[in-house]
Amino acid sequence: MAISEMASNLRAVVSELSQSAGSVSSASQQLSSSADETSRAIDEIASAITDVAQGSEPGSAGWRSP
Repeated sequence: MAISEMASNLRAVVSELSQSAGSVSSASQQLSSSADETSRAIDEIASAITDVAQGSEPGSAGWRSP
């Protein structure tokens, strides 16, 4: 009986580990997706800042002397 009970407990532990691994995998994919979106947003912001900076340089089309 003890071996049968240990085998049953081991199956339960393995099942729980499998479910936990699935949850971790899902969370990891969501985090990766969020990181990609954040990276794209940062790139867009950096590009906009560069555009503004270039437009304010002397000699650029957007520059007006005082």
